[in-house]
Amino acid sequence: MEFNLKLCMTVLLILITYQDWKERKIRNQYIILIFLIGIMKGGYIQQWGWTKQVLGLVSVSIPMFLLNQIFPNSFGMGDLKLAGAAGIYLGARKMWSAFCISIFLAGAYIIFAQGLKKHKSKDIIAFGPFLSIGIFLCML
Repeated sequence: MEFNLKLCMTVLLILITYQDWKERKIRNQYIILIFLIGIMKGGYIQQWGWTKQVLGLVSVSIPMFLLNQIFPNSFGMGDLKLAGAAGIYLGARKMWSAFCISIFLAGAYIIFAQGLKKHKSKDIIAFGPFLSIGIFLCML
C-alpha cells in the first residue's frame, strides 16, 4: 500500500513540476489528490497520527503565507497549497526538510541562470518544481 501511495505522489509531483514550469499554475485537482493521499497514509499506514499530519499541514504553509504578506508575490497560492497538502503526507519535520531543499535548489538555479544571462534579478520563477523535488526527496 505504501509503495502505491509513493507512486501516486511521484506521478502527481511530476505533473505539478511540468505544469508549473510551463504555465506557472498548479491545478487544485493535483493538490486535492495529494491531500487525499496524505489522509490515506495517515489512516492506513500510520494509524492516524493526527497531530503529525496537522502540524505538517501548517508548519511550512503558514510561514510561507506570512512571508507572502511581508514580501508580496514571493510565493504563489499553488505553492502554499502544495506545501500544506504535502505536509499532511510528510509530517512537519520532513516538510521543513523538503522546504529547505527546495529553497536551496531554487537559489542554485537562480544563480546558475543569472550566470548564463537567462534570468534577471527581477524575473519571477516557478517555485513549484523545486518544492516538488524537495517533497520527492523527503518522501523516499
